[in-house]
Amino acid sequence: MSPDLILETDRLRLRRFADTDADAELLFELDSDPEVMRYIGPFALPNAAAYRERVRAVWLPYYEHPPRAFAAAFDKATGQFVGWFFLRPAADYKFATEAGWTRPGDLELGYRLRRAAWGRGLA
Repeated sequence: MSPDLILETDRLRLRRFADTDADAELLFELDSDPEVMRYIGPFALPNAAAYRERVRAVWLPYYEHPPRAFAAAFDKATGQFVGWFFLRPAADYKFATEAGWTRPGDLELGYRLRRAAWGRGLA
């Protein structure tokens, strides 16, 4: 098993994000879809380099505290990138107090998926 593999299910492989141009391009492409971002808000970063910096500065430190992590998700049958998932302390959410997420042990599970992956029960 690869050391970068976080979780494998019947349909998905979740692996660590890497500080690479390839992962940054996947994220930039995902967030460039207005339908993917429709309910998230105007969060998209301006280019792949900005995504690479976000992975480096914000997401990679989560790997120091397993099982908390941001994970790239790939369809097991095709190998195609379908999106990403995260598990992090709920208090890390920028509106945690407003959402009532104030207990230190609470975790937040989140995801963002390509439209091609919608409706397949992956989340």
